[in-house]
Amino acid sequence: MKLRRVLVLCFFLLALFLASIRSGRLVYTLLFISVLMPLLSSLYTLYVYYRLRVMQRLDSRYAIKNEPVKYICRISNEMRFSAVPRLELSFHSDLSEVKDIKDPMALSFDPNTSREVSTTLVCKRRGEYVVGVKKLMISDVLGIIRPAFDPPVELRVTVYPRILHPDSMGIFSFEGSKPRNMISSFDAVPGDTVHEYVVGDDPRLIHWKASARTGQLQVRQLTGIERPSLVIVADTRRFCAEEAAIAREDNLLETMLAMSAYCLEHNIDVDVYTAYSRFIIRSQGDFNELYEWTCHMTFEEGGAAAVIPEMHYSCCALLICGEDDNAAAMLTDAAESGAECVLMEFGGEHSDRPENHAAGFTFISVPDDCDITDILC
Repeated sequence: MKLRRVLVLCFFLLALFLASIRSGRLVYTLLFISVLMPLLSSLYTLYVYYRLRVMQRLDSRYAIKNEPVKYICRISNEMRFSAVPRLELSFHSDLSEVKDIKDPMALSFDPNTSREVSTTLVCKRRGEYVVGVKKLMISDVLGIIRPAFDPPVELRVTVYPRILHPDSMGIFSFEGSKPRNMISSFDAVPGDTVHEYVVGDDPRLIHWKASARTGQLQVRQLTGIERPSLVIVADTRRFCAEEAAIAREDNLLETMLAMSAYCLEHNIDVDVYTAYSRFIIRSQGDFNELYEWTCHMTFEEGGAAAVIPEMHYSCCALLICGEDDNAAAMLTDAAESGAECVLMEFGGEHSDRPENHAAGFTFISVPDDCDITDILC
């Protein structure tokens, strides 16, 4: 194509030179042809673009990160008497990947024909974004120009983070935990007492008979069984540029989901706190609400920091996408109150903070390319 462009340019310069030294019908005809060729080529590619039909389809507009979905791309040439000598398709590759296709993919079409490509597509990050065809590059008949056009219709997909299911949660002890189907969450045992309801008590511990007898809400205070509990505090601030932050944010959310799923399966109370939201995970429906939130939420640059709540819990995990010395100070207070604490910094530069271990909690620095399962187990 470069050689043809050079030849067209030389032809134009030659026609211009001849027109400058002599006149005549042939000279000006050559000049007009040299001027009209690029214009006609541009009009031809524009006409071809509007006569092409590009159809893209996924099995579902909802996908899970790193799980392949079936992808079909069908291109039709609706011109009856004109062929398309060369069409190149380039695909989005920053957040997704189309498997088994060379990018760009070169095609040619006879009049009134179509081509269909069936393969799989993998979304590499969670969120909602455009996948599939990114640009259509159409060559004219003479091979002079090759403009790039956007696809007529974009293909958008909503991608959910992965739910990892670690066999154990090595960063916490969780002594005495049992599978959820072996023990009721709120079984009363001899020695349990009741007290008047205060803000922060779990509504499911309300003792309705005692409340009816006294006229005020009464809550069971379980003294016979001390069940393990976990508080997850997710800091949703953005600490670096978007490209570097995406992987860290996905790792944070997948860690939070893995912890929550493990606790739900093993009868461990888990509460999730952010700067603006709170999720009490006691059932699959509660977990589904958290899962839906992780898909659509966004990390904010300069947003409010998450705060560790003042409540009773046996374990606390603080997850943050950066380095913040105040986070260590918050966990120190929680550890001194008897809680088992873990601070996880995603993408942090420091591999260890020995001064924090002496304060009674564990510090973990998670690299961007780390497998979360290896950290949790």
